[in-house]
Amino acid sequence: MKTIFLAFFLLFAFSTTRLSTTAQFVYDTDSNPLNNGGSYHIVPVFRGRGGGLKLAKTGNETCPLTVVQARSDLDPGLPANLASPVFSLDITEGIPLFISFAEVPDCVPKPSQWGAVKEFPIGWPVEVASHETVHGPFRIEKYDKYGSNDYKLVFCRREDSVCGDLGIHNRRLVVRDGNPFIVHFQKATEKSAN
Repeated sequence: MKTIFLAFFLLFAFSTTRLSTTAQFVYDTDSNPLNNGGSYHIVPVFRGRGGGLKLAKTGNETCPLTVVQARSDLDPGLPANLASPVFSLDITEGIPLFISFAEVPDCVPKPSQWGAVKEFPIGWPVEVASHETVHGPFRIEKYDKYGSNDYKLVFCRREDSVCGDLGIHNRRLVVRDGNPFIVHFQKATEKSAN
């Protein structure tokens, strides 16, 4: 039993050490690594097309369940909690990530974790607390085309590990290939998280 425990301990120690030496951390707008479980506004890199991400009613929803881009550039959207099951204090690029809004209206079921819904002809909309959710995690990937702390969000289906970029279509955040929504992560203040 001690040998098995020691083997697991050494494997764990080696894997966490290796993760920390090869990890590509994800940075916020202040150039600090994102904290696992931290709260951040997900805002667009490009201004003039809208603000951050938030919830809105779409279709025949009676409660705002769909993740959309705010109309105003001045609206940073709702703070989002970014959490990874990987044992790390900081979020690294490409690891599985669960996203939920920190504060939601009372009508939104808890937890308010994001999911992709397979129902839209041009992409799968991202919603919270949907019964039609396609299971799988999100990821953050570096987008080097424009700036050093630019990123895109990616969704990967659990059933076959097929991944797609998240983009904006008619204000909705949708999973689709090509034309990703390029974002920055702005740390939420106590005031903005309440």
